Amino acid sequence: MAKQQIVIIAMGSNHDAEFHISVAKTHMVHLFGRVEFSSVKWTVPYGGVSSEKFLNCLAITHSAHIPKLLERALKSIERRCGDSRHERRNGIVNLDLDILLYGDEKMHINDWERPYVKELMGELFKNIES
Repeated sequence: MAKQQIVIIAMGSNHDAEFHISVAKTHMVHLFGRVEFSSVKWTVPYGGVSSEKFLNCLAITHSAHIPKLLERALKSIERRCGDSRHERRNGIVNLDLDILLYGDEKMHINDWERPYVKELMGELFKNIES
């Protein structure tokens, strides 16, 4: 079996956000087993997107699965929450799940510069150390 890697996942929603983040947390616990979650934070949309505010959260866990398989599993959770390309074209993001860290590999590099990601990342690591 492959070595367990640390995995950090960004979670975001701008439509029925509390519900979708809650559902995503439940699915992620079923998928990974032990998962630690940061607090949630409301933010304005990035990249000039016109939409409602986003509710964001980070999750940290471990997995021996390769990133491609994890991405598929996360996209499946998004679809279960009703997320679709059609909805996104209309500014509705029921759920967005992105791997930010897999082992030593940073992914979605631009997201790492967002103030809320830095804040929630610090919170996650502080909680782990205590």
